[in-house]
Formats: sequence, C-alpha cells, structure tokens
Amino acid sequence: MSGNGSGIKACALCGKAFFGTSEDMACSDCEARYRRLRDQVREYLWHQPGQVAPIMQISADLGVPMKVMRALMKDPRFKGKGLEEN
Repeated sequence: MSGNGSGIKACALCGKAFFGTSEDMACSDCEARYRRLRDQVREYLWHQPGQVAPIMQISADLGVPMKVMRALMKDPRFKGKGLEEN
C-alpha cells in the first residue's frame, strides 16, 4: 500500500477484492449495507458513552455479523470508540 493507505483490500462482507483507501471497508456492491450496519453500531455506542462494549454483545444485540464487527475494530473511524474484542 502507498502512503495514503490506498490498495487492494478484501470486502468485510463478501470477501471480494477491491481497490480502496484505509477507510474503505467494503466493495461497491456491499458499501451501502456496510454503512447501515456501521451506523447501527455507532448509534448503539453513542447510547453507552464512556463504556466499553464487547463486539460479541453488540453482534448479539443488533444482529450484526461477527465478521462485520471485526472489520469495525479495524475501521479507523471506530478507533477509541469503545469496541472491545471480547
């Protein structure tokens, strides 16, 4: 990958290879669904300020697939936002 974080990535939802930046987590076919799931998790965390939420609990509460939760752990927009691997 180059200095701006662009390169070949695997889609967090379907696994298909695509070209994207460090903030791109899904291919163009899955981007809208990924954004909806990401927004659900963001809203969930917003209602729990200052708390750490295990990704397994969020997955169970919201029905968000674990592979998406793991992708959110890598998403730069979620760094320091209260997600925990357990």
